[in-house]
Amino acid sequence: MWRPETDSIDVPVLQAVGSKDDLFYCGLSACADTAQLHNSEAPYFSASPSYISYVLPGSGHDLNLAINHAQFFSVASQWMTAHVWAAENRAAHRRRRRLPQR
Repeated sequence: MWRPETDSIDVPVLQAVGSKDDLFYCGLSACADTAQLHNSEAPYFSASPSYISYVLPGSGHDLNLAINHAQFFSVASQWMTAHVWAAENRAAHRRRRRLPQR
């Protein structure tokens, strides 16, 4: 049985695209909104403990160069804080607990 490679991704995922992205499609059309992207792509990330989708309105393929890129930066920053930094803080805390006391 065929399984997409994304099925084995077992870490949190933030998938972001532009609503006018001509290179990435939700089925047969551009991803008009976050709900459409989520419905189209979430099944391919079944092993991920957290799959978050985001569509930047009016943007093409390069979100970093979009006029409203700050919206995407805000979403990405919030996601990083919730998933990456939080995980790193938990790991650092576990490492500190294992160090011998002086």
